[in-house]
Amino acid sequence: MAAPPDQLRLMVRPGVQLIRTPEGVVLTGGGGQRVTVRGESAYRAITWLSSQLDGRRTLAELLEDIDQDHHSQVIKLITVLGKHGLLSGLETAGPHSLTRAELSQFASEITLIAACRDSAERRFQQYRHSLLVVIGHAPAVATMVRLAVASGVLRVRAVVLPPVATHHDAFVTQGLEELPPEVASSVQVTHLAEYAGGALHDLIADASMVLHLSEPRGEDLMRALDQLCDQVKIPLIPALVTDRDAWIGPVGTPGRPETRWEAFWTRYRSTRHRKPPHPDEMTHPAATRNAVAAHLMFRGFRYLTGIEDHERPAVQQLHLDTLQLRGRVAVPHPHALPVTPDTAAGIVLHCRALRSRDTIDERQIYERLRPSIDEELGLLRAVHPAEGPQLPIDVAEVVVSDPLGGFRRRSLPLVVQAGGADFPQARTSAVRAACRIYSSLAVDPRRLRPGQSWSWHAGSRPKDWADGRLWALSLLVEQPLSISAGAVFPQLLSHDLGVIPAGVASGHNFAAAVEQGLLDQCALQTLRSDATVAVPLSFGEIDLDEVGRYYCRLLEITGEEVEIFQLAGSLPVPAVVVATPTVGAVPAAARSLQAALREGIERTLLRLQLSDHPRAGVELVEDEFSAYGAGWLRDRIAGRGEKHLTSVTSTGEMLEALRRRRMHPVVVPLDHDPFLARIHPFLVRVVLVDE
Repeated sequence: MAAPPDQLRLMVRPGVQLIRTPEGVVLTGGGGQRVTVRGESAYRAITWLSSQLDGRRTLAELLEDIDQDHHSQVIKLITVLGKHGLLSGLETAGPHSLTRAELSQFASEITLIAACRDSAERRFQQYRHSLLVVIGHAPAVATMVRLAVASGVLRVRAVVLPPVATHHDAFVTQGLEELPPEVASSVQVTHLAEYAGGALHDLIADASMVLHLSEPRGEDLMRALDQLCDQVKIPLIPALVTDRDAWIGPVGTPGRPETRWEAFWTRYRSTRHRKPPHPDEMTHPAATRNAVAAHLMFRGFRYLTGIEDHERPAVQQLHLDTLQLRGRVAVPHPHALPVTPDTAAGIVLHCRALRSRDTIDERQIYERLRPSIDEELGLLRAVHPAEGPQLPIDVAEVVVSDPLGGFRRRSLPLVVQAGGADFPQARTSAVRAACRIYSSLAVDPRRLRPGQSWSWHAGSRPKDWADGRLWALSLLVEQPLSISAGAVFPQLLSHDLGVIPAGVASGHNFAAAVEQGLLDQCALQTLRSDATVAVPLSFGEIDLDEVGRYYCRLLEITGEEVEIFQLAGSLPVPAVVVATPTVGAVPAAARSLQAALREGIERTLLRLQLSDHPRAGVELVEDEFSAYGAGWLRDRIAGRGEKHLTSVTSTGEMLEALRRRRMHPVVVPLDHDPFLARIHPFLVRVVLVDE
């Protein structure tokens, strides 16, 4: 311990547990720490010591109350606990000028800080001398002012908004004039008649933090305040009250645009399409509003004293009926983050950088996304087993957020379902497909260049963005090529949001993603071609791997009459069709014929299983292959044809075949959402452009 005893205010950290054992006592900490103290009297000594280490007294004051004979034992126990990270307050306390009266009056606040951070007195002193600007309607502002002064703040500026035009809030003009004299002397009250930028700037320019409690119809002021606080680099904590919930946060931290309110609110609005309630519907009692104000003030206290870990943009949801508080991680919406328009040189450098990046394990994508899964604020809204029995295969289901839902006003959620030999495999496939559909929907119009009839402006709609231009990289000549946004993102012009466009691919590295995108496009061209024939195969002709053989046995158990065909066309892509009476024709393509057949059987098993348990009230995500069913297959079946049982393709072979057909493949990284791009950088769209 570097600090002298009279500077230490020690406290047992929250989460420390004592377990009595025959040898003595075992202490465990919330961070996984574990220490054993041996001796007959160890449990009694540790229990007594932990009750004394409450952060209220210095170590010197504690030792004054103990017999001199026990000093060495106490110091030894404290050293052991501190060495294993079970105590707070061991670092040298920062200088402070708090008086004894202040230390006594605000002992509970200082103790709370000491439980989480060192130098609690210095941190509290900084908080005490902060200038808090609180903004809202009169009753809420009055509550926040009282709480701020009661927690030790010496300077508060109250900015009172115009009254809400509703007869339900009889107390809307009351509150501030009822402040006690000792509180009112610390408060500067300003009535804001209009939301003029200059007036707002003058009110917050010297603030340590801004706290704003708003309602849905105050969205314009919230947005203006969010922009202004970001410009002048002042932390902002917003609280927005709706008819059912209050959303507190995130803490807008200067220099971190992902923490801004706009980034949270745009994500929230993309999943919630109800119009804001009329003020007459906002009939929350005073006690409810006071609870919101209290949580908002406590969030400010935690931030300014350093208690709160704000590494991730988090919000708190307060259910107004139950007053239950729930922490939520808000994935920032890409439209509210800084962006740089694409350039011709930039696409070349970007693809070159992707080629040099380390490979990723796609099985770990779920683990990396899991902390941000949220039914309203997440990129993925849910990941769970599909409804119904998990037989014959395991089926995972992912509910995907639509990043442009605020424009489309859709009501049905997008759902991806995928199967596998076990649930982790099914979940990996479902999450991979969810990333593909999401990345194909996430379009940031600010990254597009003007088209013939469109240039970006704040009021434009997705259907207008399709005319914009973006840069792609030619896979034939490695040069940038300008193409329309509608060619890369067809959902801008289509209502079929649940169809993954051909060429949207995921891989463990950039080359694998490009190859899969080429496979998709070549397979789709094979399905579309009138020259393609379906050559009958038998299962015995193809040497499947262990999983493929397992799928074959499951298919036999279903009792379905199964036919398999190899698709023979002009492009070198191993493609098959698995056909059954119940689900019809199921096409599949892969790098080898064996892998294609395994995927085709897996898809067939999935459709058979889900046919008994149809999913209602959702929009199921499919790929473009799903449009080619039994009717298409009947017209392609050939009694005889050349089989290629060892068929394997490569990127080079596919590129050469497309070149001969005068089709120009280009690739576009699907990285318009930087949050997903950091987690899964290898999401691309391969597009075929006619030469």
